[in-house]
Amino acid sequence: MRQKVKAKQKWYDRYLPFIAQPPELQLNWLVTACRKERLTSAELTPYLRLLLSSDNVEEDDDLRGVLANIREDSVSSFLDIVEIYDLPRLISCLPAIDAAIALRAMATVMPSYEKNHQKLVDQVFAAINKRSPLVFGEIAGREDKGGLAPHFRNNIDRFQKILADEEFLRALYPHAS
Repeated sequence: MRQKVKAKQKWYDRYLPFIAQPPELQLNWLVTACRKERLTSAELTPYLRLLLSSDNVEEDDDLRGVLANIREDSVSSFLDIVEIYDLPRLISCLPAIDAAIALRAMATVMPSYEKNHQKLVDQVFAAINKRSPLVFGEIAGREDKGGLAPHFRNNIDRFQKILADEEFLRALYPHAS
């Protein structure tokens, strides 16, 4: 991927601001910055937010295509620097979700000024469930064995009830979406 991006990159692309670059170059810069560790996670967070900040469906597909070839260590770096508000979008764009990624996502620190913690937790759970609903069963098995996520049991029980309620309402009103 790097060679393909370098081949298409013009000399002036290196001097464009981050926001003006295409998503491939933004991702390349972020991966390099995470690997070199010259910037702190707080300094990298706005750049990741800019990469994830599109409201367009076509841009979502482009972002999924760009993130399709990302390495696992870069995913873990992104999970370390992402804010809880951008986490559902990052999860929806990642190529694959496994139990380790889901656990790291659920361990994301909640800001102290946030008043509606449960809403953000539900958004993260919904994003994980949308991408890979079987991950929760795998995490529950791990949690029973080793106690990996102490807050997981309460949240997953609540989230399972929400899913059951949604399914019940869909059965009652099949044409309402």
